[in-house]
Amino acid sequence: QRLRTPRSCFVPSGAERTSMSDVGSAANLSRGTVYRYFKDRADLIEGVFGYESHLFHESMRKQLDSLGTLEEQVIECAGILASFEHDVASGARSRIDVSRERLALLLTSHSEPLLRDTIEFLVPYVEAGIERGEVRSDVNARLASEWIGRMLFTISSMPAVTFKGSDPKAWRRFFREHVLRGLA
Repeated sequence: QRLRTPRSCFVPSGAERTSMSDVGSAANLSRGTVYRYFKDRADLIEGVFGYESHLFHESMRKQLDSLGTLEEQVIECAGILASFEHDVASGARSRIDVSRERLALLLTSHSEPLLRDTIEFLVPYVEAGIERGEVRSDVNARLASEWIGRMLFTISSMPAVTFKGSDPKAWRRFFREHVLRGLA
C-alpha cells in the first residue's frame, strides 16, 4: 500500500477541511502520533506548506546557480514558471519538482509564507546583482526581491493580456523589458 503524505490529503478536500485524524489515517499513524510531531492542525499545515515551499525553491536553485547575472537568473525563473504552466497544459514533464496542485495550494492557501520564503530565496541573488553593478546601489534587496517574487507568481495566477502568455519566451522578454529595467 502506498503511503500518502499530509499534502496529498490537502489536495482533494483542501487544507482547511483536512483533520489530524485524516493525516494519521493516510500515514498509517495514530492521531496521537501525529500530535507528537505537530501541536495542532495549524502547525501541521504550516509544516507541510513550509516543506513544499522548500522543495519549490530548491528546484529553482538548481537551475539558477549556474547562471552569472541577476537578469539571467530572474529570466530563468520566469521561463521555468511559464514552462511549468505550458508543460502542465500539454502533459509534459516539468523542470521544477512541483505538481500543479502543490503550486496552486502554495499560491492560494499559503501565499504569504511562500512569498516570505521567495523573498529570502531571492535576496542573495539581488545582493550579488548589486555587488556586480547590475542593480543600482540604492536598491533595497529585500524590497526588490518582493517585487520580483510578486511578478513571478503572476505567471501562475494571472493570465497575460498584452502578449502570448503560453509562450515562455514571451514571459522572459516581459521580465527583461519591464521588471528588471526598474532595478538597473
